Order: sequence, then structure tokens, then C-alpha cells
Amino acid sequence: RVRAVLLGILSVATYWILRDNFFVSDAIKLIQIARSKGFHLWNHVGSAYENSHYSPVASLLFLLEDRFFGAGAWGYYLIAVVLHALTAWLVGRLADRLASPIAGFWSSVTFYTLFCHYEMTAWITGANYGTPACFFVVAATLRYIRFRSEDHRPSGWWALGLYVAALGSNEESLAWLPIIFG
Repeated sequence: RVRAVLLGILSVATYWILRDNFFVSDAIKLIQIARSKGFHLWNHVGSAYENSHYSPVASLLFLLEDRFFGAGAWGYYLIAVVLHALTAWLVGRLADRLASPIAGFWSSVTFYTLFCHYEMTAWITGANYGTPACFFVVAATLRYIRFRSEDHRPSGWWALGLYVAALGSNEESLAWLPIIFG
């Protein structure tokens, strides 16, 4: 509970300043211009690149955010910040399982406050690729550990499903395959 409260406070403290940040103001303009021309982020994920990546989870997130929050960028950031906090909590649970509750607490705090995650969470397209992939990979790892340690068959299927969702978010999730099964 303390970890959840701390992550909630860190969420407000860390990301409240984003409302006037370059990422947010730039993203709001981008979304408004794109929508005025009939362009929806969810329909064109990766299309600006010559070698588009297959990212159905990112497309689905963009679609849901577009439907629920419209042209405002605040919804995109809300989802990103919540996913980031949940991932930090899962990282803490993983460290609890592998080491100790103290390690879990500090792992959560460290993961949440790492500067490299700030841009990934603050940038709309980064938030829909990296943040969900991180969440799904850590959740899959926790489920896989439960499957291996307790022979809990449903956890094995959950691990596989979560890992497939991670692959649908970001191709860098492939890096976890040898780590998990190695």
C-alpha cells in the first residue's frame, strides 16, 4: 500500500509539470491539426516510416484514446502515466519475488524516477509503444515465474498471452525471450 501511495504521489509530482511542457503543447497541436485533416493516429501507426512496424497494441491504444478522449492530449498522457506507475509497481513486485521487500520498494521508486522513462511516458507515440511493452513484459515475467515455481498452468498461459501483447507493442520485447527462457 505504501508503494502504491508513493507511486501515486510521484505520478502527480513528476508529470504535473508536463501540462506546460513542450511535449504536451506540441502534441496537442499535432493532434488538433491531424484531426482537422481527417488523420487519426490509430489508423496510421508507423505509416510515416519506410519500413512500418506491426504494432497492433499501439494502434488499439491510439484508437481507444481517440474514442474516449478525442482531440485533447490529456487522455493520452493520463493513460501513459497510469501505465508507467503500474509498470513500476510490477517491477517492485518482481524484485519482491526475486530478492526482498526492501529491494522491491527501491526498485519501484528507481524504475519510476529514471529520467529515460520520462520522455517515453511524456511523448505520445513513445507512450503507446514503449510503456505498454514494458508493462506486458514485466507482467509476463511475473506470471512465468509463478508458472515455473508453482506449476500453475493458467499462469503459463497468461505469461504467453502477456508476452504476445508485449510483442504487439514493441519489437524490442524480443530481447526478453532469451532472458526468460534462458
